[in-house]
Amino acid sequence: MAAYGALVSLRQIIDRIENHPSPPISIDKQQVESLTQNVTFLQDFLDAYISRAVDDHEADPLEHRIADAVYAAEDVIESQIVLQIHNRSTIVGKISSFINLFRALCNCVTIEEDFYHDLQQVIEEMNLIMKEAMEIAAAAQLHRKVSSTHAVPSTSSSTVKEIVMVGFDEVLLEVLDKLTGGQLSRQIIPIMGMGGIVNQR
Repeated sequence: MAAYGALVSLRQIIDRIENHPSPPISIDKQQVESLTQNVTFLQDFLDAYISRAVDDHEADPLEHRIADAVYAAEDVIESQIVLQIHNRSTIVGKISSFINLFRALCNCVTIEEDFYHDLQQVIEEMNLIMKEAMEIAAAAQLHRKVSSTHAVPSTSSSTVKEIVMVGFDEVLLEVLDKLTGGQLSRQIIPIMGMGGIVNQR
């Protein structure tokens, strides 16, 4: 499943950047939290998701959207890493001129702002996907609940117990005769006995 693999890959990239002693880029804390929350939810969702694709060779539309959004997030992060590395080398090369250094630093600020904006767009797309996934999960849960309440328990012949009276065949025949004899007057037929005279088999 491409979408799930992409989510795992993005999670690893975020973890590496966050745990690196001197990370190549800085990601806004709130954006990191949003990305991590989205990735975690979508991974859990895909674990239980039954694809709507008719054909095995056809990509599920939702899974395709998830994969595209994750790839876009990876592209934004990796592009920012490349730009930052390039910019740092440029700053070192232009350190002799104060004006050039000032321009390079201004360029760094612009790159940071663009990075924040681009990553935010991807996060918003992932938020929309997550909302759709929540609706699908809620509908599936409701369907399961309705199905379980309307399900008729099946009984097999092996599980149905037959109740018989042991050792009182004549009495049983007499009681059946009185019940089905068709007498017009009302009768009281007492049935008494010790516990255990009825056997289940």
